[in-house]
Amino acid sequence: MATGIDLNEFLMSGVHVDHESYSHEEFLEKARKGVHVVIRESSVTKFLKENIRAITEGAAGVARHTSFCTDDVNARDILDYGHLDHMVRLAIKAGVSPMTAIQMASLNSAEAYHIDDTVGSIAPGKDADILLVDQPGTFNVETVISKGQLVSENNEVVASFQPPKRSATLQGKLQHELLKPADFDYQVDLADGTATVEAIHSVGPFVRKRQDVELAVKNGVVQPDVAKDTALVSVIERYGINGNQSRGFLHGWSIKRGAVATSASPDDNNLVVAGVNTDDMALAANTLIECGGGQVVVVDGKVVALLELPIGGITTDLTPAELAAKEIELKTAAEQLGSELPDPLFYLSFLPITAIPDLAITDGGNVDYTKLAYFDPILELNK
Repeated sequence: MATGIDLNEFLMSGVHVDHESYSHEEFLEKARKGVHVVIRESSVTKFLKENIRAITEGAAGVARHTSFCTDDVNARDILDYGHLDHMVRLAIKAGVSPMTAIQMASLNSAEAYHIDDTVGSIAPGKDADILLVDQPGTFNVETVISKGQLVSENNEVVASFQPPKRSATLQGKLQHELLKPADFDYQVDLADGTATVEAIHSVGPFVRKRQDVELAVKNGVVQPDVAKDTALVSVIERYGINGNQSRGFLHGWSIKRGAVATSASPDDNNLVVAGVNTDDMALAANTLIECGGGQVVVVDGKVVALLELPIGGITTDLTPAELAAKEIELKTAAEQLGSELPDPLFYLSFLPITAIPDLAITDGGNVDYTKLAYFDPILELNK
């Protein structure tokens, strides 16, 4: 969302590839200023339809300096729609010529990242990553050859996938002691009254704005308020380095009960927990601490869905079909919280990313992106 002089100053730092444009006008300005612009289409941020207009309506030559990325696409969407091949089909449907769309998904990206000496085209000495499709205009993948090995043929997987042996260092419990419900209380120096708080309001997964909310204070603890659509959020350092735990407030998630937690949360992959019930928040956090990481939904004292991610707390050796089934289970369970977000687990995992305007929360505290500083979410206390 940088334009004009702000964009110029940013590009002077040496950035030459970008994948986050919210409009085709923003996309086109970056391209005209020498940026290799990447169109992003993930499970929750679908930018292709808008961004492709920079090519189909703006300047067709920009396509030569454009490529694709998925960044945060889940297993079920890959199985249902495809990966970069899905983006090729979307681009063709939007009016881009088939060969241009294919080039955007292959050679262009390889050149942008300076790895076109090994990938990006079919030529002697390069890695043999080849797709056989029905025809360019429909681009339905029928056979896949990866690094010279046949992976699938006529839409049937022929390769045998055997996970490598995982180092014990990458597995085990998250390095934090078990938590109590009181650990999620936001305590203030006021017995009873009200607190005006600065809550993090999500406007889509990648825009977060300030929302001031007045909440009740009871026995020195600021209370979440379902009627005011304000939940609690906490980030816990889980590497055994300092034991940090931050607390804050979420707005706009329509959570009416329970809690949700994840240990897969870039950029730090700490433990992130949100909810309106501290008993459920503690159960969610402790479930992930004990199983070595993952994503979980808790309602009324019960774990209603759990995806274990035992490898580094961020990934798993489940097959794609098994993982997709778990993702659907989590999404269905999250709906029991009352949340109207398209995918609460994705939104939750993005909260610690401090590069997203305007607000974030890390294990160090609540962060104001615009000021590059922490902020106290308690604005005012009143008896």
